[in-house]
This record gives sequence, structure tokens and C-alpha cells, in this order.
Amino acid sequence: MLVLVAALLSGLACSLVSPAVTPTDFRPTLVVPDQRPADFTVHYYWSEGSLPPPYHYEYTINVATDGTVTLTYFPDYPNDDVPVWTETVSLDAAQLDALYAELNQGGLFTTDWPAEGDPPVGGSSDTLTATANGVTVTVPAYVIADLAVDADALAATLNALIPQATWDDLNAQREQYIAEHS
Repeated sequence: MLVLVAALLSGLACSLVSPAVTPTDFRPTLVVPDQRPADFTVHYYWSEGSLPPPYHYEYTINVATDGTVTLTYFPDYPNDDVPVWTETVSLDAAQLDALYAELNQGGLFTTDWPAEGDPPVGGSSDTLTATANGVTVTVPAYVIADLAVDADALAATLNALIPQATWDDLNAQREQYIAEHS
């Protein structure tokens, strides 16, 4: 019994002097990639670089727990005078499982994603935030060079959720918006 008390006190003392661990300090390995947790969600944000209106644009892709994928597209810097175009896609459970597995196999939940120390100024950027098993992970804009290809692959996976015809329609609408506001 005395050994148990000593071990508990030793563990308590270590935890008192160790720095606090926050959810972003570690990346848990999820048990099985094809077992999607009930709280799995994704938020992806992309923004064109610093360009004068109306040449800037940005969009978000949100994946909800029920498989609803929402693309919100701004053909200019967001404000009250700029339209917001929204498109939705529905993933069934198998497609949502496959998305989770692909992102997990791509290292989303197991990689530490440090940002570049000296990021470029004014260029396009994107961020990806995902939640699974109660842990939220963020891939920041301008990850270190060694991880840029991996981060780009994750972004491409999310962009591919939107049918090419939808992207084509949005790009045509954007070209029309530019022509009307130039």
C-alpha cells in the first residue's frame, strides 16, 4: 500500500512540474482509419492573395457529421455588397467513412503541422481544421516546407468533394462578376 501511495504522489509531483498539455500538443493515433467517429467534421478555408477588388475571391468547404458538404464562395472580399454563393453536396455514410479514412491516412490526425516561421506576405492561403474523437487539429496556412505536399494533398481531397461542374459554374459566375465590377 505504501508503494502505491508513493507512486501516486510521485506521479502527482511530476504532473505539477510538467507543462500543461493541450489538445494541439499531441496528435493521437486513431484506432482504425475506416472507423469514422461520430463527431468527425472538417472546415477548409481558401483565400486568394491580396488583389484589388474584384479580383480577390475566397471560399470555405464544411463537412458536417451527417455528410452534408457545404461550399460557400465569395467572388470578392466579403462584405454586404458582395454576393455569397452556396452549393451543397451530400455524402452517404460510406463516402463519409472513405473521406475520413483518406484524411487520416494522409496524416491529418497524426502529423504535427507547424507553420512556416517566415510565411510569405500577400499570397493565397488556406487552413484546414478537423475534429475527430473530441480532438481538433488544424493545418495552418503555410506549413513548413517538408509538409507542404502533404497539406496540399489534404486540400485537394476536400476540393474534390465538389463536382467539377460546380467549380466550372462558380468560375463562370466569378468571371461575370469581375466583368460587371471592373
